[in-house]
Amino acid sequence: TMAQPKSPADREAYLLQSQAQLLEHHLDIQTRQSDGHSFSHCFIGHDAIAVIQKLKFANSDQEAVAYGNQLYAANLIEHVSQEHSFKNEDLLYQFTQHYHTHKIESSSSSQLTHHATASQRTPFYLIESDHETCSVPNNSDAITQISAFDSLTKLEYGIKWTQSPKTCVLIKKRNDKYLSHVLLEMATWLRQQKNITVYIESAVREKES
Repeated sequence: TMAQPKSPADREAYLLQSQAQLLEHHLDIQTRQSDGHSFSHCFIGHDAIAVIQKLKFANSDQEAVAYGNQLYAANLIEHVSQEHSFKNEDLLYQFTQHYHTHKIESSSSSQLTHHATASQRTPFYLIESDHETCSVPNNSDAITQISAFDSLTKLEYGIKWTQSPKTCVLIKKRNDKYLSHVLLEMATWLRQQKNITVYIESAVREKES
């Protein structure tokens, strides 16, 4: 079995393992035939695509294939003949021995759901503001992270979550005392008014406490 995670890498592996167990719970797994051979405990790659999206591990067929290959790279699933990576095709896959060895002990599907979704990011929309109007940019899809902004646009950006998250991380620019104060006010508001667990940098917390 897999122990409770401590490092970021362990937490990532723990999350992926719990998601794989939830996926296994929802897949149609049975003995199947391929090229005249019989393989037990199999699922079909094409069928898994819809299940992955139903469980909200991906938002499109393309993302579902990428997610399946994340499981493949983590040695949690494999093609029955080790001839293919994960594909949206009528190919047979099995959960690996590594997967079964590291199973997380959960007595119910609801516990697996809790483990598998505890670290999922809540999608949000970018909000543009020119100090007079506020709007969602055209053709903007819900996203889960921000990479960078073009400072030349002279627009301010905010975010609007599609649903209330359970946790969030607040990070500020270094050596800015004013922002430290604002960050702590924001953290207090999120915690008290929105019941969101907030994480801030320990150095900021220690300086302002």
